[in-house]
Amino acid sequence: METITDKKSYHAIDLIKYICAILVIMVHTAPLLPYNDTANWYLMTIMGRFVVPFFFISAGYFTCKNTQAYGNAYFRRYILILIKSYLTWSVIYLPCGIHYIATEYEIPFYLYPIAFVFALVYVGTYFHLWYIPALILALLLVHWFMKHFKKRYLLTLSFLCFLIGAMETYYGYIHIPFLVNLIDRYIDIFFTTRNGLFFGFFYVAWGYFIAQKDTWLKHVHHYRSLMSVFFLSMIMEAYIIRNSNNLDSNILLMAAPFTICLFLYAKDVNVTWRLPYHKMREYASLYYFSHAYFLILIPYFLHFIQADDLFSQHGLFRFLSVLIATHISAVIMFHIRGWWTNKKQRICHS
Repeated sequence: METITDKKSYHAIDLIKYICAILVIMVHTAPLLPYNDTANWYLMTIMGRFVVPFFFISAGYFTCKNTQAYGNAYFRRYILILIKSYLTWSVIYLPCGIHYIATEYEIPFYLYPIAFVFALVYVGTYFHLWYIPALILALLLVHWFMKHFKKRYLLTLSFLCFLIGAMETYYGYIHIPFLVNLIDRYIDIFFTTRNGLFFGFFYVAWGYFIAQKDTWLKHVHHYRSLMSVFFLSMIMEAYIIRNSNNLDSNILLMAAPFTICLFLYAKDVNVTWRLPYHKMREYASLYYFSHAYFLILIPYFLHFIQADDLFSQHGLFRFLSVLIATHISAVIMFHIRGWWTNKKQRICHS
């Protein structure tokens, strides 16, 4: 399936997405935790809060550009590709999901199919797979909204949803009993606001908005300076919520303008380094989806050789071991995918 990225170089975006995939591994391995809990918290809270938003904006931008170029047929095919990818990874991680349910929740075995369906529709069969159903929902919402309403209404509605999602982060500062009760009931059922409606919707909408080349964006300059300002604001925001009794810190408000400026800067900056950008683009996706298995396999292997402490007490080893194993698996999967694609093309042309 031909795309806009096949015709124009977006090397900076490819590079940032690759770095973001490494940051995801860093957040999930907490490399500074054994050495300094505070430093680790800031690392995870700040560096980990613009990574997935960047993926959402990028997906929204390129989906919009490609739909403009190739029509609604592209959009439908892309959604089908996402569903196929999601189902594939869900099957791969199903044993992990079953093990997690068995150890964390007291659910009768006969209810496992219901739990599986709920997980599949909402949070994924394992903790990091939530991204794909969130992206699918956000894309469907934005695509439909763009056909029926003006862009400014889309941004307004998505921002309101984003503010609702941020209540999870600012829960400790909410003192209205009715609102607290409402949030508690929601969390009891849906666990988190980190989903397609209250999180992905806003960022995908911005991706579409940027792709539409709105005139007022041309008057916004000095992206690097703005990024510095917003990054410092993220640090201040993290300090504010540090001991606020929040439910989670998935959504930082200042991560939004920082990520938007980062994408706007990366979209147009000219990167001349000689790097395998196409591979890095593919590796970023493979890193994200495959690394979680090594969070299980590596400790299991170390337990087998009676070296448990190596993973639990040495954060840098934990991070580097997962990163290296993930990279090796990504290289293997990349070449297998290339081989399979070439084989299908030869069969089609024979």
